[in-house]
Amino acid sequence: MAKIEKTEEILKDGTTIVLRSPEIEDAQKFIDYCNHMFSNSEFVVTEPDEYEGDLEKQQKWITDFDGKAGAISIISELDGKIIGNIDFRNRSGRRRIQHRGDFGMGVVKEFRGKGVGKLLISKLIEWARSSDNSVEKIELMVMAGNKPAIRLYESLGFKEEGRVYKEIKMSDDRYIDGISMGLWLY
Repeated sequence: MAKIEKTEEILKDGTTIVLRSPEIEDAQKFIDYCNHMFSNSEFVVTEPDEYEGDLEKQQKWITDFDGKAGAISIISELDGKIIGNIDFRNRSGRRRIQHRGDFGMGVVKEFRGKGVGKLLISKLIEWARSSDNSVEKIELMVMAGNKPAIRLYESLGFKEEGRVYKEIKMSDDRYIDGISMGLWLY
């Protein structure tokens, strides 16, 4: 996995957080973070009961980024607690599509709207532009109803590229469209 240099960043409210690459020792913190995220956001695709929270599996998830070209994971931390993360992967070894990859991101409820997500995406873009890899385009899929996220992505230069009708089916049988967005790095 590509690593980023640990940095301190200031949120909109003046709070100082740390951005860094996760280490295997962060596995339990990731489990706690994921349990919180899956229970406190309607805009994630994982239902709370689908997440196993197994320490060994979480450690493997962290180490699965090691040695992978075009892959990075970044966490945001406050007082040793993970409050957000972003992970990016070029999921293909096929040359015709290895120029692009997608990311997933989350921020704990108490810190949404304070600039954590913007810092994480900005750090991802900075890494992608400066790293020695084949990434030319960053992609994502966002639920159509997630207006704050869509505004954030647009503010960073992402453009809507299409809509996938009824992409997500919620547990209450509601369907939500997915919006595909992309950012070319050049």
